[in-house]
Amino acid sequence: EKKLKNHGVKIYTSSKLKNIKLENNHIKSIILEKDNAEVEINSLEYLHWSVSPLALQKYFGFDFDKRKYDKPLNQKYVFILLKSPPKMGELYYFYSLEPETKIYRVTNYSSYCPDAIRKEKNQFYGTIPICIEMHYYQEFPKDKKVLVDCVNEIIRFGIIDREDQIVYSSVVSAGGVPILTNRNCEILKNATNQVEKLNIKNLILAGQSPEKGIFFLNDVLSYVHYNILKFKNKIF
Repeated sequence: EKKLKNHGVKIYTSSKLKNIKLENNHIKSIILEKDNAEVEINSLEYLHWSVSPLALQKYFGFDFDKRKYDKPLNQKYVFILLKSPPKMGELYYFYSLEPETKIYRVTNYSSYCPDAIRKEKNQFYGTIPICIEMHYYQEFPKDKKVLVDCVNEIIRFGIIDREDQIVYSSVVSAGGVPILTNRNCEILKNATNQVEKLNIKNLILAGQSPEKGIFFLNDVLSYVHYNILKFKNKIF
């Protein structure tokens, strides 16, 4: 974050997109709401939209009936600090497709960014952060149960050997992960088509497109890098 700010990048957290202003098939500006005040960002070259196109409905007015969308899975994040590196080799993250498990994805931040290892001179100095995403199909359990499930499974998976490798843990509720039912895929496809029909020249949809086989994070990153950003830079 510090490096980005040093390069002139402005970062807005704890804020909400309130409005998108269109003019001559271009997004002229966006308005954010932050701390009960409005912030308008002008002179946009591009707006990269990395979340669902369904979220654009309120700004562009296309049709979408939320009642038809199949409910996402209950999702919890478990953030853990370890005394020693997880047994994941050079993997930044992996997905679990094992039956009868709650783990969906395990992320080892320090494999991607070595500076993620804690350097503050306190009780967490030298610890390694990982994140475990847990999915629950029916129940929405208490945090204590989620943590127990998580620890048991990462030991069973061989990510850590013993529970005493964990120095710190925290369970956080997430908004839920979308599921790839036929109906949801069709709704997302229709939403994308409705946005594209608006022919907005400087809007780049850079999120999931299940109908194109773009769903997992690596799919999204590869598609955006090779098929959108390079193309746009070459043309414009």
